[in-house]
Amino acid sequence: MPKESGEQDRPDGTGPTVNRVVGDVAHAVQARDVGNVNIGVHSDHDVEVVLQPEQSEVVVGPGDRHGVVPLTVTSHLAEPVTVELSLRGAGTSPWTVEPGEVTVRPGASASAAIRLPCKATEPSAGPKDLHVMAKQRDGRRTWRSERPVRVRVRADPGLAVEPKVVPDVVEGRRTVAVTVRNTGNIRLAGSVKRRTAPEGAGYLPPAAVILPAEGGVPFEVDPGATAEVPVGLVVPPPEMTRKTWKLPLAAWIEGAEEPCAVPGLTVTQPGWLSSWSQAEHGPFRRSTLAVMIVVVLLFGLLLGAIFFSSSQPAAVSAPPPSQLAAPAPVPPRFAPVPREPMACTPGTAVVYLASMTKPEADEYAAYFVQRERSRMKALKLPAGQNHPIHVTDRAELCPVLREKLDRSPSMTEYVTFVWLDVPTSEAAGICKNLDRPHPFDCLAVPLT
Repeated sequence: MPKESGEQDRPDGTGPTVNRVVGDVAHAVQARDVGNVNIGVHSDHDVEVVLQPEQSEVVVGPGDRHGVVPLTVTSHLAEPVTVELSLRGAGTSPWTVEPGEVTVRPGASASAAIRLPCKATEPSAGPKDLHVMAKQRDGRRTWRSERPVRVRVRADPGLAVEPKVVPDVVEGRRTVAVTVRNTGNIRLAGSVKRRTAPEGAGYLPPAAVILPAEGGVPFEVDPGATAEVPVGLVVPPPEMTRKTWKLPLAAWIEGAEEPCAVPGLTVTQPGWLSSWSQAEHGPFRRSTLAVMIVVVLLFGLLLGAIFFSSSQPAAVSAPPPSQLAAPAPVPPRFAPVPREPMACTPGTAVVYLASMTKPEADEYAAYFVQRERSRMKALKLPAGQNHPIHVTDRAELCPVLREKLDRSPSMTEYVTFVWLDVPTSEAAGICKNLDRPHPFDCLAVPLT
């Protein structure tokens, strides 16, 4: 279907003029002499285009079943005529005339219809006066519907706000771009401002959000378009694990009584253990590790109960109370595990297996080490990968690792660490070889 100009005729008669010599007419007409003249658009009734709306004004909008305006094309010519049908006044909207071409016999009529589907962002809201143009296939003559149809697009505003963070937010100050996208069909003007009292946990404090102007950052967005608003952030030092911060921002639209809160507006702050291996191993999950420790403790207690019950001889007869001997102390099953300073050798990686509080280390470290030694032996690792297991107290960690731990509030209570010392070349695959695919129980951190 040929596209016609999307510009509407102006009501004051000063619209665009097409200067054209048609047929045998040999006169040149200047638009400035006669005003609004469309030479070649015939006012005769050789071909009549009649629009037949059911109402004087057709109202459509996004989400509605698309509107339809019937029309007829009647020919009073002596021969059949084929005309191409198109809309004028629809702009860049998805509206069409269907079919786009009809052939009309002398004295007969052909039927067509204007289809008026509406998308979320087009056509824009407001009234539009539509004409249907009928252009002869050879281009010699063009007719227009005598009366337009008034179509009003219902306003349906919409706004989406999301952050554009490249790269991920790190500690310190960072400027991010907040994208404002107009998802409706009317032009929006407003500003992005701070929310002074956001509700709920996980929000950055309002003072940590820095805007170029106290009144917010203004924006104007056409339907379907986007605008980027710069926002400065000051995030606290990172913790060991990744953390998601909610941004205390809102979008204020001109004319609206309430701001558009955007609770899903978040940025991600990587943990300080994020490294080249994070994509494979992910963040260390403290809560999951705690669950694992509890399960292993229960398993150890069960094994201990079975061991001691099976080692006791069957009782023949109970001696009288006067003959009961004083109970002998039961020797501990696991000897205390020795601590050692962490070797901070460049070109190696520290592979964390467990982090323990002092009570956990006192009760559990020796059992954990013995269990891991037995498990690694049963895995039949390749030669050179059966690495010794080390236990180190916090004070004897590598200074760079200890400093990072000290900056993580969630790691303050952990005082003992179980780890392996492996070459950096083996660190990427060591957790898989140890059958520890989950990041909460195996995390390789290279030393540089």
